[in-house]
Amino acid sequence: MAVVNGRPIAITGGDDATVRVWDLTTREQVGEALTGHAHPVQSAATAVVDGRPIAVTGSGTTSLTDLDADNAGIDVDTVGAVRLWDLASMRQIRPNVVAPLGVKAVDMTSDGRLAVAFGHEIAVLARR
Repeated sequence: MAVVNGRPIAITGGDDATVRVWDLTTREQVGEALTGHAHPVQSAATAVVDGRPIAVTGSGTTSLTDLDADNAGIDVDTVGAVRLWDLASMRQIRPNVVAPLGVKAVDMTSDGRLAVAFGHEIAVLARR
Protein backbone atom coordinates (compact mmCIF):
# COMPACT_ATOMS: atom_id res chain seq x y z
CA MET A 1 0.00 0.00 0.00
CA ALA A 2 1.13 3.53 -0.76
CA VAL A 3 -0.30 6.98 -0.02
CA VAL A 4 -0.87 9.41 -2.89
CA ASN A 5 -2.31 12.87 -2.24
CA GLY A 6 -3.18 11.77 1.29
CA ARG A 7 -5.20 8.77 0.08
CA PRO A 8 -4.22 5.12 0.62
CA ILE A 9 -3.92 3.31 -2.70
CA ALA A 10 -3.23 -0.21 -3.90
CA ILE A 11 -2.03 -1.45 -7.27
CA THR A 12 -3.00 -4.61 -9.11
CA GLY A 13 -1.82 -6.27 -12.28
CA GLY A 14 -3.78 -8.45 -14.61
CA ASP A 15 -3.74 -11.01 -17.37
CA ASP A 16 -4.65 -8.18 -19.78
CA ALA A 17 -1.11 -6.72 -19.23
CA THR A 18 -2.45 -3.65 -17.42
CA VAL A 19 -1.74 -2.13 -14.02
CA ARG A 20 -4.60 -0.56 -12.11
CA VAL A 21 -4.42 1.89 -9.23
CA TRP A 22 -7.18 1.74 -6.61
CA ASP A 23 -8.25 4.29 -4.00
CA LEU A 24 -8.73 2.19 -0.86
CA THR A 25 -11.05 4.74 0.73
CA THR A 26 -13.55 4.97 -2.13
CA ARG A 27 -12.80 1.49 -3.54
CA GLU A 28 -12.69 3.00 -7.03
CA GLN A 29 -10.07 2.88 -9.74
CA VAL A 30 -7.87 5.98 -9.97
CA GLY A 31 -7.49 7.21 -13.55
CA GLU A 32 -7.05 4.93 -16.54
CA ALA A 33 -5.26 1.60 -16.43
CA LEU A 34 -1.49 1.86 -16.89
CA THR A 35 -0.40 0.09 -20.05
CA GLY A 36 2.82 -0.95 -21.69
CA HIS A 37 3.54 -4.45 -20.45
CA ALA A 38 3.56 -6.97 -23.29
CA HIS A 39 2.60 -9.92 -21.09
CA PRO A 40 0.38 -10.55 -18.03
CA VAL A 41 1.43 -8.54 -14.97
CA GLN A 42 2.32 -11.14 -12.36
CA SER A 43 3.77 -9.01 -9.57
CA ALA A 44 3.44 -5.53 -8.11
CA ALA A 45 4.82 -3.55 -5.19
CA THR A 46 4.91 0.03 -3.96
CA ALA A 47 7.58 2.10 -2.25
CA VAL A 48 8.40 5.70 -1.45
CA VAL A 49 11.73 6.69 -3.00
CA ASP A 50 13.09 10.20 -2.41
CA GLY A 51 9.66 11.23 -1.11
CA ARG A 52 7.95 10.04 -4.30
CA PRO A 53 5.39 7.19 -4.33
CA ILE A 54 6.54 4.55 -6.82
CA ALA A 55 4.97 1.37 -8.13
CA VAL A 56 7.08 -1.42 -9.56
CA THR A 57 5.41 -4.07 -11.71
CA GLY A 58 6.70 -7.25 -13.29
CA SER A 59 5.47 -9.31 -16.18
CA GLY A 60 6.62 -12.20 -18.24
CA THR A 61 5.77 -15.25 -20.17
CA THR A 62 7.08 -18.63 -21.12
CA SER A 63 5.85 -19.97 -24.43
CA LEU A 64 6.66 -23.00 -26.52
CA THR A 65 8.26 -21.94 -29.78
CA ASP A 66 9.44 -25.15 -31.39
CA LEU A 67 8.99 -28.84 -30.82
CA ASP A 68 11.66 -30.89 -32.58
CA ALA A 69 10.72 -33.70 -34.95
CA ASP A 70 11.58 -36.47 -32.49
CA ASN A 71 9.72 -34.80 -29.59
CA ALA A 72 13.01 -35.05 -27.73
CA GLY A 73 13.12 -31.47 -26.60
CA ILE A 74 11.23 -28.23 -26.40
CA ASP A 75 12.55 -24.79 -27.26
CA VAL A 76 11.16 -22.30 -24.78
CA ASP A 77 10.99 -18.56 -25.43
CA THR A 78 10.95 -16.61 -22.17
CA VAL A 79 11.06 -12.93 -21.43
CA GLY A 80 10.31 -10.70 -18.48
CA ALA A 81 10.01 -6.97 -17.92
CA VAL A 82 9.93 -4.67 -14.92
CA ARG A 83 8.40 -1.19 -15.12
CA LEU A 84 8.65 1.67 -12.63
CA TRP A 85 5.70 4.06 -12.31
CA ASP A 86 5.37 7.44 -10.59
CA LEU A 87 2.05 7.10 -8.78
CA ALA A 88 1.48 10.86 -8.52
CA SER A 89 1.70 11.43 -12.30
CA MET A 90 0.60 7.88 -13.28
CA ARG A 91 3.47 7.66 -15.78
CA GLN A 92 6.33 5.24 -16.36
CA ILE A 93 9.52 6.85 -15.08
CA ARG A 94 12.35 4.58 -16.29
CA PRO A 95 13.00 2.39 -19.29
CA ASN A 96 11.98 -1.24 -18.83
CA VAL A 97 14.31 -3.53 -16.94
CA VAL A 98 14.48 -6.72 -19.01
CA ALA A 99 14.74 -10.10 -17.28
CA PRO A 100 15.79 -13.31 -19.01
CA LEU A 101 12.72 -15.15 -17.62
CA GLY A 102 9.20 -14.21 -16.60
CA VAL A 103 9.18 -11.97 -13.52
CA LYS A 104 7.50 -13.68 -10.55
CA ALA A 105 8.06 -11.09 -7.79
CA VAL A 106 9.27 -7.51 -7.40
CA ASP A 107 10.01 -5.17 -4.52
CA MET A 108 11.74 -1.84 -4.04
CA THR A 109 13.52 -0.32 -1.05
CA SER A 110 13.24 3.32 0.03
CA ASP A 111 16.78 3.94 -1.24
CA GLY A 112 15.80 2.76 -4.73
CA ARG A 113 17.21 -0.77 -4.83
CA LEU A 114 15.05 -3.08 -6.91
CA ALA A 115 14.63 -6.78 -6.13
CA VAL A 116 13.44 -8.97 -8.99
CA ALA A 117 12.68 -12.71 -8.87
CA PHE A 118 12.69 -14.54 -12.20
CA GLY A 119 12.86 -18.28 -12.75
CA HIS A 120 14.83 -19.65 -9.79
CA GLU A 121 16.96 -16.49 -9.49
CA ILE A 122 16.76 -13.24 -7.54
CA ALA A 123 18.61 -10.08 -8.54
CA VAL A 124 18.99 -6.88 -6.53
CA LEU A 125 19.67 -3.84 -8.69
CA ALA A 126 20.91 -0.46 -7.45
CA ARG A 127 20.19 2.97 -8.93
CA ARG A 128 22.90 4.69 -10.92
